[in-house]
Amino acid sequence: MTRARIATKVSRSARWAFVESLASAGASALTVILMARFLGPADFGRAGLAVALTAIPQAALLGGMPDALVRTRSVHTRLSDALFWTTSAIGVATALLAGLAGLIVAWGIGDRLLGALVAVQGLTGIGLGLAAAPTGLLLRKLRTRALVQRTVIAKAAALVAGVGAAAAGAGPWALIVSNLVMQGAAAVQLLATMRRPRLRIADPALAETLRLGILGGAQGSLGTLTTRGFVIAYGAVYGPHAVGLFNFALRLVEESCGIVITALRRVTVTSFAAAKRAGLDLRPLFHRGTAIIAYVSAPLFLGLAAVAPDAVPLIFGPQWIPAIPILQLMLVLWVIRATRMLVNAIMVVDGRQRAMVMFGLAGVLATAAAFALSLPFGRDATLIAYAATLTGVVFGGRAFARSTGIGALAQLAAGAKPILFALAMAGVVTWLRLGPLAEAVPALRLVATIAAGGIVFAGLALGLDRAGVRDVLRALRR
Repeated sequence: MTRARIATKVSRSARWAFVESLASAGASALTVILMARFLGPADFGRAGLAVALTAIPQAALLGGMPDALVRTRSVHTRLSDALFWTTSAIGVATALLAGLAGLIVAWGIGDRLLGALVAVQGLTGIGLGLAAAPTGLLLRKLRTRALVQRTVIAKAAALVAGVGAAAAGAGPWALIVSNLVMQGAAAVQLLATMRRPRLRIADPALAETLRLGILGGAQGSLGTLTTRGFVIAYGAVYGPHAVGLFNFALRLVEESCGIVITALRRVTVTSFAAAKRAGLDLRPLFHRGTAIIAYVSAPLFLGLAAVAPDAVPLIFGPQWIPAIPILQLMLVLWVIRATRMLVNAIMVVDGRQRAMVMFGLAGVLATAAAFALSLPFGRDATLIAYAATLTGVVFGGRAFARSTGIGALAQLAAGAKPILFALAMAGVVTWLRLGPLAEAVPALRLVATIAAGGIVFAGLALGLDRAGVRDVLRALRR
């Protein structure tokens, strides 16, 4: 495949990934908005604990399988069939493991409702297992449009089912129902894109593909353990109401803002794998891609953090005001995670997942230590300790520099301009909210600060980095 052909397919895939990001983020945000009107912090807390307890094994055993299929040098029907049946069996195993965990929670801890939530949430593992192979095949072929359409339909189905259940008084079950419907709808649609797999589980390339998938899953599960493990520990110490506030912020960021990054990451891993197979230099792709990601993520995440004190009570209700500082902290963390996304993608494509696992482990250990040390100082200090998840970024930057020759300063410089512009925008928004517009009607103040922030960011970008803006627009048009 030529450089021009790869560039065209990558740009087209990135454009569809951006469309998916917007549609999925909109559906997810609407789901959270409507559910927050019917559910309280304790409901979000119990559902969050159920998701946390099931997400870690699912990420470890299934999370890396689509990328592993993308990275395989060649894919034939025997391999895709074998991988499909293997991941399907793994999905069933994770569901059984969740059922066992639910029994332990129900009878060992004495919380039967939480135990039931864990067991039912674990059924999503079956959908993940069924969807792993067809997702990998679509990604490998850069058929992002097909993936987008199915994701949007699944999100819409989850929105209808979850909000309907919440309105009917289902409590925390509404969130679990939403997850089940979304994963089930996605799996059914993705299976329709794959020819009927034959029952065969032996292939010479299967062991290597599974090894890559398990390594990728180990890395992903460490990230999941950092977040979901924190949810479990936080809930055990401070109770369902406190963890509900944390989970509300986490769900809002992950299922709205985080979707943008997840969709882009799927494209970048696939694109970098195609470029590597074609013998192309990945460094120019890293610099340009990081700048584009920063232009998308920095104004979105930092802008939302700046307007959160007005937006949260207006949109979600006053019962969620205590979640505002948590939401702001997570949005800032996501800016850093977003601009480091291509480090992860290139390291995966370059086969250096062991290094990724090691610095992911460093992040988990640092977060656990920070959590333990913060306990004598109360809940607010424990939330600040969550920022220790960034420890892994430092180790990842050093490993990436050794692997690619792109030094730490060059890595930071790739996305520095849009981040600085977004910080200036957030500063202006905060000044307007606390100063000249402090006595204004909250709804009008929210509209005015959003407009002012957009003008500030656009003015700085066009005035000081016109070339960077052109790159973003060119990437969306190609």
